[in-house]
Amino acid sequence: MARRPASRSRYHDRVVARARVGGRVGRVVSRAACLLVALSLSQPPRASAAAPVDAAASRRQALHNAGQERFDAGDYQGALDLWIEVHDSLPPDPELAAYRAVLLHAIASAAQKAHEQGAGDEPVRRAHGVIERDLDPARGVEDGGITPRDREPLASRDQELQRLLGPSTSAPAAATTAAPVEGPTSSAPAPRAGPQLLRYMHLTPGILAFNLEDTSWLGYVYGFGGGGMWTFAGPSKFAVALGGAFEHWLYLPELEKRHIIALGAELRLGTARERWFAYAMTGINLNIHHTKVLNQLLPTQTFTMVGGGFPIVVGVWWIVFRGLYLGTELGPDFTFRSSTDALGSKTLNLVIPFQWKALLGWRF
Repeated sequence: MARRPASRSRYHDRVVARARVGGRVGRVVSRAACLLVALSLSQPPRASAAAPVDAAASRRQALHNAGQERFDAGDYQGALDLWIEVHDSLPPDPELAAYRAVLLHAIASAAQKAHEQGAGDEPVRRAHGVIERDLDPARGVEDGGITPRDREPLASRDQELQRLLGPSTSAPAAATTAAPVEGPTSSAPAPRAGPQLLRYMHLTPGILAFNLEDTSWLGYVYGFGGGGMWTFAGPSKFAVALGGAFEHWLYLPELEKRHIIALGAELRLGTARERWFAYAMTGINLNIHHTKVLNQLLPTQTFTMVGGGFPIVVGVWWIVFRGLYLGTELGPDFTFRSSTDALGSKTLNLVIPFQWKALLGWRF
């Protein structure tokens, strides 16, 4: 075998060494490039995938906040509608189970408040249907249900709603969830519950008052009243309010100073909705008329008359914030006054003034 020259052998060894070093560097560069490509491919397209999720969450948050604003303003029916819409838009995500429970408590509170305002059984029935569906033991958190920790408090709230609807809906949860519920308003209607009792009190502030019988009289009035108000479920939303009132009228006709103190009972019959109550009112009053006649030429004369009044007026209350309402009433007051003439004979006079007054009250 021929022996190769030493110079060629050294050249060959250098080439092989360079090739080996180059191969190692190439492999390192190649692996680094592959790693960078893998990392770039592993990053999800956040802008395109998160945009719909963020938009849906933002819309739910906006609806939830709008519902809270309506609840704070006393529009409980409006809050209920918005919160049920939020509930229906929730995806079956286990991470939203805690928020779902909070939302169900809010729905129950709005329904109870709307029921107390005279909205009838429909808000309670809707809330009961929503909570009943999520309380179904067959629904886990991955199916849009609630956690076991939140089940007992919500079951208690649902029982409160069932008591408002009547005894026929107070069956155990297993029995009420046997039939499928397709929506928040698809539960079977319950028999009409008894009348719902509310309470009210109002002030007749010390403002300028007009007695339309004689427009030359300038008067002021203040007073207060209160009582109970019963609302009946049904299309007519019939309502009855029974209470009492005290008023002090001060009239200043020419050359006179007249005080009228009225104390009596009032009956209002009408139609009640969520935010207003339109009615006709009648009652019976005990009136005390104290008059002082001012005359520079004659001595001052004072006399007192006792009589009764039977007002027949129409009015309306309008809730402006929570239970705070403004009202106005207009109508005649059939007033009987006893008087004594110069000969000592007592007479009974009928006077029919028209009165227009304002009310500031609270319904609770």
